[in-house]
Amino acid sequence: MISFEHASFSYPSGTKALDDVSLTIEDGEFACLLGGNGSGKSTLAKHMNALLFPDEGTVRVYGMDTRDPKALYSIRSKVGMVFQNPEDQLVASPVENEVAFGPENLGLDPQEIRSRVTWALESVGLAGFEQRDTAALSGGQKQRLAIAGALAMHPQILILDEASAMLDPKGRIELMEVCKKLHSWGMTIVMVTHSMDEASCAERVIILDRGRIAAQGSPDEVLCDEERLRKLKLEAPFSVKLSCALRSRGVPVGACSDANRLIGQLSALKEGRCSR
Repeated sequence: MISFEHASFSYPSGTKALDDVSLTIEDGEFACLLGGNGSGKSTLAKHMNALLFPDEGTVRVYGMDTRDPKALYSIRSKVGMVFQNPEDQLVASPVENEVAFGPENLGLDPQEIRSRVTWALESVGLAGFEQRDTAALSGGQKQRLAIAGALAMHPQILILDEASAMLDPKGRIELMEVCKKLHSWGMTIVMVTHSMDEASCAERVIILDRGRIAAQGSPDEVLCDEERLRKLKLEAPFSVKLSCALRSRGVPVGACSDANRLIGQLSALKEGRCSR
């Protein structure tokens, strides 16, 4: 569990990136952080594994204060982080050496390292890529490899900071499938994104604006409120716009943030008409 208690943070330039934030990320949760550029979402994420520390207030990871130097190793072992550009994280080749890098630095025995590498690569769909040159992978494969490297450390929480931003549509789909699978296994996922479609896959959406929490709730509660999204300079997901347009034309569907659920509603309506 990660808890923020009245946390504030300013960069040396004087820019206040977090302003009195109180927030809890629960074990096993899939949370998404949304917001425009400069809203503070990436800054918030970096506080979660002690890459940054609050100027005021506290941030605790499983009860450990992130400003406690003695707790840093344990915190960063429990909280893995994947960044926007996988090139910034990949340090070795071939693929199996990249995944083994972290466990080797933990001083684990070779058998445990091999076990972790195999499990991590299987988890992200890269089994069989062990001897591939890291540089020869596609963007989506590199991002999944970065996740595998984090998973090999056996974290309890995985944070993805704009991890899909540089991927093509296929790579984004692959990344989301990996996140959904890890979450189904009980891992806590925190995703920082600009994508409303990605946010609709989370259990809770948290919108930041000028360093403060502007809204939070289920995807439907947050993403279907088009007026509030406009005020925050965000666009509603396509599925919300479509469902609202259909309702205005008399089609009895509910406002829906998830495209698959909207398709399900439309299919049910079609089947109902056909049965009559």
